[in-house]
Amino acid sequence: MGVAYDYLNGKLIWTDAVLGRSIIEKASITGHGKVENRELLLQTGLELPEDLAIHEASSLVYFTDSNKGHIAVCSALTAACTVLSHEHNKPRGLAVHQKDNQLFVTEWGSSPSIVKMNLDGSRRETIIATDIVWPNGIAVDETTERIFWTDRSLMRIESATTYGGDRRIVVEDKIQPFGIAVFEDRRCWSDWGDYR
Repeated sequence: MGVAYDYLNGKLIWTDAVLGRSIIEKASITGHGKVENRELLLQTGLELPEDLAIHEASSLVYFTDSNKGHIAVCSALTAACTVLSHEHNKPRGLAVHQKDNQLFVTEWGSSPSIVKMNLDGSRRETIIATDIVWPNGIAVDETTERIFWTDRSLMRIESATTYGGDRRIVVEDKIQPFGIAVFEDRRCWSDWGDYR
């Protein structure tokens, strides 16, 4: 479901939400793009791990668990884990603002929203709560201080400041967006649709 790359340690980390056996794994990536040394990061206490994001300076891996309604964090180096924040409304997408040490979370339950909090789970606040139905992926553009998120139900990609202001529709078309990434001035997303 979710994939992230730990640049400092050269590790690819992902969630695998298989019914009855949800896990989080990691592996090394060689210079030729080959995956090696695959190992489990976490295999207990998970129900539906979805997205994950890495805080690069601390090598901490943050992830959402939709069924449990919480955000958890693990060390990518020692696999020590803890639940960071409880009582989320079906959390799905997750993004880290590296410079400001903040997490952004999409919640798609009965009250869809985008939530912002510090990396320790403190100062949790809802920054987007209107005109949002099924938010999935989220990304942070630290250069422009904006967030970008996908909404599959509304079939669009939107953007706002990291405080939730200046909201804009970026793409609105016959799309079914899920995950999203930001690279320089490009926005890339995965899509549920079949456009062949």
